[in-house]
Amino acid sequence: QTWQDRTPASKPSLRAVHGSDGTVLTAGLAGQVWRRGPGGSAGQWTADTTPTAFDLFAIRVTGTGQAWALGNQGQALKLSGGSWQVTAVPKASGALRAIAAAPSGKLFAAGDDGFLAATQNAVWNATLANDPQSRTLRGLFARSDTDAWAIGDSGALLHLTAGKWQLEQIAGTYNKTRSFHAMW
Repeated sequence: QTWQDRTPASKPSLRAVHGSDGTVLTAGLAGQVWRRGPGGSAGQWTADTTPTAFDLFAIRVTGTGQAWALGNQGQALKLSGGSWQVTAVPKASGALRAIAAAPSGKLFAAGDDGFLAATQNAVWNATLANDPQSRTLRGLFARSDTDAWAIGDSGALLHLTAGKWQLEQIAGTYNKTRSFHAMW
């Protein structure tokens, strides 16, 4: 019924959290990934060993022992078989700042300069964002493989429908100047 401080003793700079099936993962600066639950010490945070030092901004548990973490320079970390592997998301050059999963398991990524990508048969492919301002996207929500939303800087709101990302308008002048970081 009350919030309790569970910060790891080293006080890492964390940027994202996600969990499933009793495991909670966090991601942060300098490639830090912390785990609590199965695979880590019961009731304590343990640092995962990652093969990178780039900053991570998004993390998603995708199954038992499987996860993705996204970060700077279009880089991604994939957890599989107990270890993290670095992989690039094609055509992403800026930071990847958000990740979402559709109920089917299809993943979506969003980031700097209006970048959007999705997985097709477990392979990342860049998709075209219909935003002439190429605003940084910071939040994602996927209702299905063909119905997803992205939100970001300067009131950016995009909707994936009929296979294309379309720009939506947020009502009110004030909201068009705001940056949005998350959605669900």
